[in-house]
Amino acid sequence: IAAGKYPLVEARLAEALGIARAYHGEDNPELAAYRSMLADFLDRRGRHGEAEALYRTNLAGLAVGGRKYFQVSSLLDLASHFVRSGQLARAREELARARASLMDAPAETALRWQARGDMLEAQLAMAAGNPKQAVVLGTRGLAADQKSGGPQLELFGFQLFLLAANLEFFQLGQIAQA
Repeated sequence: IAAGKYPLVEARLAEALGIARAYHGEDNPELAAYRSMLADFLDRRGRHGEAEALYRTNLAGLAVGGRKYFQVSSLLDLASHFVRSGQLARAREELARARASLMDAPAETALRWQARGDMLEAQLAMAAGNPKQAVVLGTRGLAADQKSGGPQLELFGFQLFLLAANLEFFQLGQIAQA
């Protein structure tokens, strides 16, 4: 991606999705992960409509199969999509749906998803122009992520986000004092 070969990357992601579909079948939850990767790529390229359609396809398929925790992941993916496309109210709605789906989840599972939800709420706070709240929510998300043994790459990326939020908050404080 760094070399700017976006059409090639998109083709490879679509190919991987096709291979996964042929190998796993349409009803397998593994297919949702491949769809999400392609949707995330499209979303980050500004092709929000195509990305949303893939995220919604995931939700529809997972709802039928009763795969609750894959469905929570897809709800959070959709909420992230809405943050990236500037639809903050819709992002909050999907985040609320994801959190409601976790009411009866085992503690470890709920903690892992809570971390991701907190991180998403921190992004919403930043998008709404509230870096102080973003720092608080992001710190809570990192603590939950570490407690649950969450993914380190996501953790590193979010630490960078928190650093940026802290810097923005610090700069706002400096401006207010001047």
